[in-house]
Amino acid sequence: MRRVTTLPALSIVACALVATAGNVKAATPTTCYAKTGTTLTRIVCPATIKLASLASNTVGATRAKPYPLGQTVLLSTGTWKLQFQTANLNAWPAISAFSAKNTAPPAGMVDVLVSLTATYFGYEGGAGGFDRGFTDFTNIKAVGNAHNVSYVWAKPGCGLIPNDLGSGSTLAGDTTVTGNLCFQVPADDAATLQLFWDGSAIKGPFFALH
Repeated sequence: MRRVTTLPALSIVACALVATAGNVKAATPTTCYAKTGTTLTRIVCPATIKLASLASNTVGATRAKPYPLGQTVLLSTGTWKLQFQTANLNAWPAISAFSAKNTAPPAGMVDVLVSLTATYFGYEGGAGGFDRGFTDFTNIKAVGNAHNVSYVWAKPGCGLIPNDLGSGSTLAGDTTVTGNLCFQVPADDAATLQLFWDGSAIKGPFFALH
């Protein structure tokens, strides 16, 4: 089924938009709908719709120029808006205080706790991953300059954390959630650590944590 994406503050819905690092182009054909309540009616598409994208702003397109911490970003798919608000690059004291069941990270590793506010704009919720409204957020990954490899919040995990966004739940359209994700990474990666969206063949955008 073709994904249907709701644009904020508009009653027109468009799908089949494809983002690349260099441009945003509409797949052929683009399908548009008018939304009334929960009912979609297919209509003739209006003038070209362009979503916020890496093409319109080079900030965020590369690790050399990530979005700053605290900036709200609409992903080029149009389905998610993300804001990484704070980052605790040595979060073990907070995590150990939260639950006595947690164990300290292995030698040479640190727990990095990141607060996130995310809004889902998709019309159809459902399990199946980050771009379907399912909040496991496994497409948000971390990377640092020391090892240049990607880290997923769940592998390895930090244990029990406050306001855990990694528990997974299905969101309806225009729903906002706020909470934390935790990444366990080598200590020498923490100083340069960034987050990025890994939901397509092209990785990005990138988000600074400093």
